[in-house]
Amino acid sequence: MLSGFTSGVAGPLYVSRLDGVSDIVDSTHVLYAVAAAVIGGTSLFGGRGKIIHALIGGLIVAIIYNGMSLLSITASAEYIAIAVVLQSAVAVDSIARRGSIV
Repeated sequence: MLSGFTSGVAGPLYVSRLDGVSDIVDSTHVLYAVAAAVIGGTSLFGGRGKIIHALIGGLIVAIIYNGMSLLSITASAEYIAIAVVLQSAVAVDSIARRGSIV
């Protein structure tokens, strides 16, 4: 409890000292985090998802990112590849939700 309290106090102080969160987290990290969760099977519609599946999704995103970096592909092509994989995962989730009666 003490650790959680201290990090809860330290976080806003650290952010205020750096004049914002944008210095800490790049927008691509947020894209990769959402892509990892969705590719892992977490529904964007809420209610479903497991931590292990998000970790597997993170591995898939890391493999794509690392492979494209090794091939010296431009950043814009990396974003397009991640977006295509993310869009495919959302489409599969949407089709799966449409087929099930919940």
